[in-house]
Amino acid sequence: MIFVLIPYAGDPRIFTATRDEVVAMVSGGSKSESAMASLPPGIAGTEFERAWIRLTLDAKDATYFETVEDAEKYYRDSSDELDGEKRANILAALEGLR
Repeated sequence: MIFVLIPYAGDPRIFTATRDEVVAMVSGGSKSESAMASLPPGIAGTEFERAWIRLTLDAKDATYFETVEDAEKYYRDSSDELDGEKRANILAALEGLR
């Protein structure tokens, strides 16, 4: 999968990972539930959904895609509020993942 995190400040972060790798990344390499303890009570869902929430807490925008092509199409066709430079940087990074 392709993950795109756009922080409030700084450059977008684009990376590939599996859902299990995202869970491990957020939990410090362990899939322990204690790593998810800072989530508000009542947050249900899969380990991945809880990890995604934690990973994106400080992001202005965050999206994931099944393929590079899906991500490229989204950022080419999207009318979101990204400035031209950030959009170009994301598309260049996605091209590098091919």
